[in-house]
Amino acid sequence: NALSLKYNNQESGIMLVQNNEEWQMVSNPDNREAAENFLKAEVSGELTRPQLETLTVISYCGPITRPELEQIRGVNCSLIIRNLMMRGLVKEVEDTTNLLPKYEVTTDYLRHIGLNNLNELPDYDKLHNHEHIMNVLLPNNDTQSQQ
Repeated sequence: NALSLKYNNQESGIMLVQNNEEWQMVSNPDNREAAENFLKAEVSGELTRPQLETLTVISYCGPITRPELEQIRGVNCSLIIRNLMMRGLVKEVEDTTNLLPKYEVTTDYLRHIGLNNLNELPDYDKLHNHEHIMNVLLPNNDTQSQQ
């Protein structure tokens, strides 16, 4: 296979692995140290402002879907969620009523910030089901309640 010859050599950073009829592109084992250093830096460095904002929204509004999170923040959150999951601060939870997964903070996150549960967050009861946030997430909610 021409692709195998092209990628499965010492100079290539990636390799093609075949398992029956399935093919996968993987990093070359010779680059293992560089890949580990990259991942270590990604999951152990300081949290960025967007990551902190995302954690805050998930803390107060979770469990929450990615589209709901993006509706509140106004930006794509896929990479941020992925990074927070790699750090063990956020986890995906199944929602049987919705096809989309929901995200919530982990017990590691609570331990890291020194809380026993989310109710200990400042103004949690006030913000968890805040009317304005619910109106942003469910725009028809306001019109239905007025009828």
